[in-house]
Amino acid sequence: MTDPRMDRSDFIKRGSLVTATLASGLLGTAPPARGAEVQTFKLAFPDNAHTPSTKVAQRFASEVATKTNGRFKVDIFPGGTLGSETNIVAGLQTGTIDFAMHTAGFVESYVPTVGVLDMPFIFKDAAQATRVLAGPVGKQLAADCSARNIVLLGWSQNAWRNVECVDRAIKTPGDLKDVKIRIQAGPVFAAIFEAVGAVPVVMDWPDVYVGLSQKTIDALEVPVPSFVSAKLYEVSKHISLTRHVYNATLFMASKPKLAAMSPADQEVIRRAGAGASAYWLNLMGQADKDAAAFAKHQGVQIIEVDREAFRKAMAPVYDKFKAKFGDLLPKILAETGG
Repeated sequence: MTDPRMDRSDFIKRGSLVTATLASGLLGTAPPARGAEVQTFKLAFPDNAHTPSTKVAQRFASEVATKTNGRFKVDIFPGGTLGSETNIVAGLQTGTIDFAMHTAGFVESYVPTVGVLDMPFIFKDAAQATRVLAGPVGKQLAADCSARNIVLLGWSQNAWRNVECVDRAIKTPGDLKDVKIRIQAGPVFAAIFEAVGAVPVVMDWPDVYVGLSQKTIDALEVPVPSFVSAKLYEVSKHISLTRHVYNATLFMASKPKLAAMSPADQEVIRRAGAGASAYWLNLMGQADKDAAAFAKHQGVQIIEVDREAFRKAMAPVYDKFKAKFGDLLPKILAETGG
């Protein structure tokens, strides 16, 4: 979470300094054992350096360095410094990026079945999602990732996605009619908001602040921590707690890079990734609450919605995509009672 006392220029300067420090490997590393050859790896994620993702990355880097006696050094690249959201996933497949932390919506471009996790209201709470992803569904998705040169190290969540609006309180599906809302790219996200009569607009994340301030868009749908870290509370004063998408995240490794390691080193990576994912899940739960409290302090209204009405409005989305994900969607619904 950002310091509310900083002005925008200070925020940008500090962000640049932190990013440079992370990338240089000065945080979260251990000195190599005497005489050992050091191997350097890249860990990329799209969130900026002030989000909880950075703490997760540091934890992973520190554990890997410690467990390999400093032979492995993980450099951290936040904020899309190694490429766009989709480029990060492509880099894993080719081995130009070694590790990545990313939401399911962008992984879907390369592993289509992962997109099932972005179906609206598919999970009732984080505990239910954790149980499902620890079972056969999670294992099937991991196998699909492996078939595309990506090794899943662990599941987490990047906080629930909610609707944030500039000048109106969204409480029911009808309140979104004709609202121009910035969405994450993807057919499921477009269908969610088309189902309630909104006008979905795909827009790059760096352009959202200006888009809201100039009324190019009226609203967006992101987790509250992302809303706060980007200082969108300066131009948008309503957060409606739709919790429409769980926003599953994956901690991933490049399969070619992992395969080149010894079995012992592979186990270090797998354990560190699993531990970082569990830590990430707990961290985001608290970060979500803290971000909402901070936004409220900045004059943003936090609005409860008729979630059952929103859930019922999603019937066309399920009709449209039920064939796309094969048996995965019915498997999840059978476990969740959806």
